[in-house]
Amino acid sequence: MLTVAVCESTEVWLIDGAVTIHSAVIFNSTKLGACISIKTCFNDRAHWAVWTDLEEGEQLVFYDDASCTGKSVATPTAPNGNINFFDQNVGMAGEVSAFKTWKEGMLDSPTKIVGFSTPEDTIDELLSVKPESLIANSECK
Repeated sequence: MLTVAVCESTEVWLIDGAVTIHSAVIFNSTKLGACISIKTCFNDRAHWAVWTDLEEGEQLVFYDDASCTGKSVATPTAPNGNINFFDQNVGMAGEVSAFKTWKEGMLDSPTKIVGFSTPEDTIDELLSVKPESLIANSECK
């Protein structure tokens, strides 16, 4: 039996650009374990991901395949944070095609878990910058 929980307050931003944010796509209330493909709207463009209000014990897992398979990297179990896919310790530069919310004990496991924490001021700074264009997450199918 598969149980799906909804994280009503979780917000995930995918952002392109290392310095200038050209565009971003925002997702709200991701379902635990549900694969969210960005192939049609933001494929291989994400430079950063920023998240807020993850439930206790949950992580985000980012995949190089749109069906949440293949090479992956998981964030720390922090309620708020960010990940730079171009960081050499992450190793997903220009490769992110999907993501999901994951929790220890789920059947599939990420291939790599990145263990670092992000200062709150970095998260606030990333979320305060207005992208040149905001892509509707409804474009992601």
